[in-house]
Amino acid sequence: MKQEFSAFRHLVKLAANLNLAYAVTFVALLGVAIVFGGIAYEQTAQHHLLLNGGLAALDAYRTLVASHQLTFFAFMADSVTGRCYAISAFVQGLGFWVLFVLTPLVACVLFLARLAARRYAAPAAAALWEVMRDSQWERT
Repeated sequence: MKQEFSAFRHLVKLAANLNLAYAVTFVALLGVAIVFGGIAYEQTAQHHLLLNGGLAALDAYRTLVASHQLTFFAFMADSVTGRCYAISAFVQGLGFWVLFVLTPLVACVLFLARLAARRYAAPAAAALWEVMRDSQWERT
């Protein structure tokens, strides 16, 4: 049990040493890249549908897409549950999950890791402060 606890402390210290702004920005940019990848995939799929199926097939597909007008949160829920109208909508929904759920979660975890690391370091810092204070009194 003691070994696991020290491994947890080591993991907390590693997470606390990460730059919060860089970590959050990296995750947010990853989410934006996934969303734009889904948009590009959608445009490519529509282009292939136009080339292979013709204008009538593309119009039918666009009518299907227009009939699935959902709120943003319903779109995110449908992307996770698999009820999307296309794979590109799933990819876009996954990017929105990364952008609006995972990014704040990373920020919270890193913030809590910093608080925990500060708490773990507090007894050692207090003992060091006592030693330093005692050594100053001995000099005078």
